[in-house]
Amino acid sequence: MTDSRSDHETRKCVFCGRGEGEVKHLFGGNGVFVCDDCTRQLASLLADETGEKAAAPSVEEADPGSERDF
Repeated sequence: MTDSRSDHETRKCVFCGRGEGEVKHLFGGNGVFVCDDCTRQLASLLADETGEKAAAPSVEEADPGSERDF
């Protein structure tokens, strides 16, 4: 059975709730997605906790709203 909503409508960041059309990239797997902005913020928070300098995640240029599965 298929869902009546398109994949485009359901792909949203689990942290900020922004959809595919509102972010540059969505990273996802198993139906859960995190946007590029939240990924950067999380990396910074983790670096602060460990006392390490936060390395900005490098993201290849791709079509806005593209998804990457890991």
